[in-house]
Amino acid sequence: MFLDCLFAAVSDQKCCDFFQGETGSDGNVCEKQECLDFVKEVKSQMGNTKPCENFYNNVCGKWKGSLELERKTLKEKAVKDLANLLEVACVEPTQSPNATDKLINAFQSCTKARNLQTLRNSVKSVLDGYKLGQWPLQENLTTGKIASYEEILQVGPLPLFIYSVSWDKSEPVITISKPSDFHVYDIVDGEEEYYDYKDYNEKAEEAYKEFITQSMLLLSDTAPEQQSKAAGEIIFVEKQFYRLAFAASNETKTGNLSSIKALLPDAFPMQILQRDFELANVSINEVTKVEVKYFEYFQNVVQYLKNNTNTTQLINYVLWTKIRDMAKAVATPLNDLYLEYKNKTDTLLDLAVGAEKSGTDGKRTNDTKLLCMHQLLESDIMYTAGASYYSSDKFDKDSKADVMKMLHFINSTFRYVIRNNTWMSTEDKKKAVKRVNKVRYVIGYPDWILDSAVVNSFYQYVPNISANASFAEHYHWLQQNDRLQKLRVFNSSNINKSDEDITLRSHVYYEEKSDTFAYPAAAFATHYRKPPIPRSMNYGTIGTLIVQLLSNAIDRFDDFFPNGTKTAVDYWSNETTTNFCNNSMCLNNSKECFDQCTFRNTSRQELHDYLGVRVAHMSMRRSKKNYTGPFLLRGGRFDSEDKIFLTGFASLYCPYRVRENKDGESADNIPENPLAESLNEVVSTYTNFSATFKCKENVSDTCNLMPPEKPMLPSC
Repeated sequence: MFLDCLFAAVSDQKCCDFFQGETGSDGNVCEKQECLDFVKEVKSQMGNTKPCENFYNNVCGKWKGSLELERKTLKEKAVKDLANLLEVACVEPTQSPNATDKLINAFQSCTKARNLQTLRNSVKSVLDGYKLGQWPLQENLTTGKIASYEEILQVGPLPLFIYSVSWDKSEPVITISKPSDFHVYDIVDGEEEYYDYKDYNEKAEEAYKEFITQSMLLLSDTAPEQQSKAAGEIIFVEKQFYRLAFAASNETKTGNLSSIKALLPDAFPMQILQRDFELANVSINEVTKVEVKYFEYFQNVVQYLKNNTNTTQLINYVLWTKIRDMAKAVATPLNDLYLEYKNKTDTLLDLAVGAEKSGTDGKRTNDTKLLCMHQLLESDIMYTAGASYYSSDKFDKDSKADVMKMLHFINSTFRYVIRNNTWMSTEDKKKAVKRVNKVRYVIGYPDWILDSAVVNSFYQYVPNISANASFAEHYHWLQQNDRLQKLRVFNSSNINKSDEDITLRSHVYYEEKSDTFAYPAAAFATHYRKPPIPRSMNYGTIGTLIVQLLSNAIDRFDDFFPNGTKTAVDYWSNETTTNFCNNSMCLNNSKECFDQCTFRNTSRQELHDYLGVRVAHMSMRRSKKNYTGPFLLRGGRFDSEDKIFLTGFASLYCPYRVRENKDGESADNIPENPLAESLNEVVSTYTNFSATFKCKENVSDTCNLMPPEKPMLPSC
């Protein structure tokens, strides 16, 4: 348990020393190569001005970093780092590859030089698994027994229908519905309003037919006249399913599996469903709850297949949909055809609706490694495996434990500041502490991300595929795996993956709706320094960011979601508001004090800036007895923890644009910018900064929103 406690000055002289920015003896200085390299790196990026003159230029004057200012679900540097790791990774031959092996093989397959014969072999391997013959199948060349439509549709629910699984209260539910992935359309009687798109539909159909015939030319040796005939038949079948789907009334039937079977003129849709569950090794039975949307569609499809189906045409269409999906796998010759088709139809649609040309080509990178990496990191492909592999290298369990230790002290110090400041009312202090105590932290990633058994289970339906196979084959099985994985919600061992998308995000964030504090592993990689780099650097960077976001918990206005709707609520009492506004003139307090006479809006320093550096710095000092050294780095600039802390803190303000000047001009000569002004203003009122660097000018904290510092007992 962490306790706030005060040492008597006579009890331990060192306790007093570290509050004065303790300089270290040789035993406290890290002399390991990692530390020497780190000092060299930091010094090489510092400017020529002195800290007290211009702290921004002092730390950021020759900055070489590349900070991503735009918030993204995938941090660009993390994507590049992961691609570089996978590029040089090796897989030992094994009959039971794990998730990492499958990720490495898929990535290296994707980045290999495009080989047409490899693509043909992989597509043939996938289609052979469905046991429906070659593609395209030709009636006049077919020998032997042709499969019935029931046998054909045993390949799975797609393209006949789609389904999902969910929980209704405490009961799992299977929901099935009509398909929506149509690439051609047929004008149905009564669709007069759609005739405006007739020209678009005709041209889009031409592009689609060309996509199919070009795919046949690429993947088979079919004669041109047979290609055109087969493509026309594929389009004909797709149009029939489109008509059935479009015309179906929006009626939903709900019941158990047995009763739904009885309502249909044929039970095969439910039999197909059961086949997928068997593949996933998930049990369902006759009493499993099923919801059927657009029930009329399923009735009509059964009748259509019984009475009108040419099985050769149906086989060609079903196998084409598998190829069409594989065409989305990037960096293959088949994907080139898909992109050409998509670009044509996107342009046609833009013309039809009068929009500016969007196209497809301009949205893609020319870097094959990044193209492959981005596709593999899609949530339904291999995000989990990628996040796990990245985290194990860039922010492992020991690193996470180190940050969790920091977080304990930061939390304790933050609560101390809340309880002991002089501007919050007693009731507001209680509310603030309660709010801080209920914050849910996701540091780096959910713990299961580094559990290899769990991560491996998420790819159990992906077979052992060589890196020498086409990426289209990997992509097919990864899509199949995702569909089967979704069925695992029926199992008690199913893992909730709700927090995994935090792992590779670009920035730390605080979500007020759920009081969730999320610090992604990819964001840690920017600032976190492993031991033996002294802890004070991490307190200066990571610690400050944590406090800045935690300050959301004590803001005057908080967002609440009583009925799911965002509502701003005044969190402070009149006493707290008045006290704060009378004592915060060193800040830009216009947000908190807009309705008070005493407010200032010209300052760049806001409450989160003020608290961030002070609370993080205080928590570093209070926690020292709970750490072992070395605490310092070589050189006068790093001879105290305070100097290292403040240098790390200042680096948060170094902008990525500093190194983008074409003439190579250093930041010493660049005019002041908002980040520079903000940092310099923050330290200009921070007395510990002035004391640390022995600035001649007397600095005073005119706000006095912080309570006096008190040390903390070891392990308390």
